[in-house]
Amino acid sequence: MESLKILGQVHTIEVVDEISKSDLLNGMIDHDNLIIYIRKSLPEAKKKEVLLHEVIHGISEALDMDLKEKVVQMLARSLYDFLTANQIISSWMVSAKEQNPQQS
Repeated sequence: MESLKILGQVHTIEVVDEISKSDLLNGMIDHDNLIIYIRKSLPEAKKKEVLLHEVIHGISEALDMDLKEKVVQMLARSLYDFLTANQIISSWMVSAKEQNPQQS
């Protein structure tokens, strides 16, 4: 998947070696440029969970929900578990174009 829509806005998905100078980030959404970055070194299942996490951030931003990080984490983990346990997410793959983010 190279892109997806979040409430009508097309977001590009980029699988990258480094999200930022911090090793703590596994993913990030750039709301201004409509890009979702996912860390390349993650196992495939974790990439999917991180993508869902960033999509939830995108929904929160688009709807001006101001969800806190802990809420986003809990929603992403529980929704990912639901989707995988019920084989809804089995064909949902992260196979986006790999490159480096253009942010510092």
